[in-house]
Amino acid sequence: PRLEPAACVINRTDGLRENTVHAFILPGILPEEALQEVLAALDASGFEIPAGYTMSLGGDSDAWPDTVGNLLASVRLIVTLTIATIALTFKSFRLTFVALVICVLSAGLTPLRVVLSLSLPKPPDPSCSILTWLTVRPVRIWR
Repeated sequence: PRLEPAACVINRTDGLRENTVHAFILPGILPEEALQEVLAALDASGFEIPAGYTMSLGGDSDAWPDTVGNLLASVRLIVTLTIATIALTFKSFRLTFVALVICVLSAGLTPLRVVLSLSLPKPPDPSCSILTWLTVRPVRIWR
């Protein structure tokens, strides 16, 4: 590891001065493992935070709630538009409901098919099961 000094900006949060220290890890090392190694090294060296100071850790775990929130906001919009598109295509809410139930059941049964096909001594074709995991097979609905 090497230290590279940079210009420091001291921010204020709730009237308290705050300094952020960034650390970058090597490829192939998980962030959680690197964090545990740093914390173990701090404990082994006997490092103690001076009185009046606090230390908080951020990084991946700090940004996770924002990331999940942004993804869920997009998923809600995509699901709404998908249902609207299917309803406008079939011009019937009943057929839309049938198509959505088939999609949910197909996606729900696919993991079972993947497990069963991989547990057989000679699976038929695992790539087919994996592909159906990623895509829902087209279903023809007759009126």
